[in-house]
Amino acid sequence: MTRPMIAKSKQTLLGAGLLGATLITACSLSIPSEETLFGAAGGGGAGAMSGATAEGGAPDDGNGGRTEGGAGTDAGGKHQGGMGGRPEPTGGAANAGEAGEATGPEAGAGGEPSIVLPPAILLIRYDFDDLTQLTAKDVSGNGNDGVLAGTGGLPIAAQGHINGALKCDGALKQYVQLPNDILDGRQGISVAAWLYLEQATAWDRLFDFNSGESNWFYFSPTGWNPNTMSFGSRVAARTPSALAPEITMAETVSIKTWHHIAVVFAQPFLRYYLDGELKSERDGLSFGPGGLGKTNQNWIGRSVYAADPYLTGMVDDFRVYTGALTAEQVSTLAAQ
Repeated sequence: MTRPMIAKSKQTLLGAGLLGATLITACSLSIPSEETLFGAAGGGGAGAMSGATAEGGAPDDGNGGRTEGGAGTDAGGKHQGGMGGRPEPTGGAANAGEAGEATGPEAGAGGEPSIVLPPAILLIRYDFDDLTQLTAKDVSGNGNDGVLAGTGGLPIAAQGHINGALKCDGALKQYVQLPNDILDGRQGISVAAWLYLEQATAWDRLFDFNSGESNWFYFSPTGWNPNTMSFGSRVAARTPSALAPEITMAETVSIKTWHHIAVVFAQPFLRYYLDGELKSERDGLSFGPGGLGKTNQNWIGRSVYAADPYLTGMVDDFRVYTGALTAEQVSTLAAQ
């Protein structure tokens, strides 16, 4: 699907939390508020102010979620292992077709009764070690290959955190198309991947699973936090009738280094992990991933909103699990 080019100009914002941050903007408006972006009536205008570039992020101040300091990852650290031979987590993260360890009783917020979440079972794994067939080969054995796409060329292979990686150029609108309907009927979904940002551009996407502007689940490493009026990573999901509690951080995923990202979406929880540590958690979600039904636009590196930028950077070992990864499983994946 070809989308219109967006003309961009440069300006510098000197507002609170943005001192000295250079932005590449599509217009002269300020970053829109969450109400403007995700109003109850529908998916309106998330792209109204996209393309803003933030070099680094402000320290996290909680944003209503539970936070911890994120551990950095050595950008030069390379792990060896051939195709299909990459180190697998020993803490129970599921291999192809195998059930992971049960998540077990999850303590609810405020002393609520324990909740048992569905165990993590590997559905998709792209190691990006071989892109010669112009596909992202699903090495889980489940046959869920992705398709490389772009309007100005296709993503290319690069040295990754673990052997090969996918390299996307946002200017060329490069991304990966995943199979349809990967959320349909799922009680829980967990997404884990290694990410190396070449630049942090407001409203970029690591992934966006959707069927339109009012039905989506995404992670933006450089979203916008309307509470702090600063750049921050964002995890969010919505259906045409419900906007779930979001995670809006006051720090972005830093550029020019490898980081491990993990997101768990299993009703009633939404969790965001950075480099193996829980950064924030929300509970009280009124729906799970199955509530989005059939999604025909499941992407790595591309947003549902036409004006939002494409990802510029590298992705490695991209995994989708049905069910909920445990904290131990996430930590094991991040230790590779």
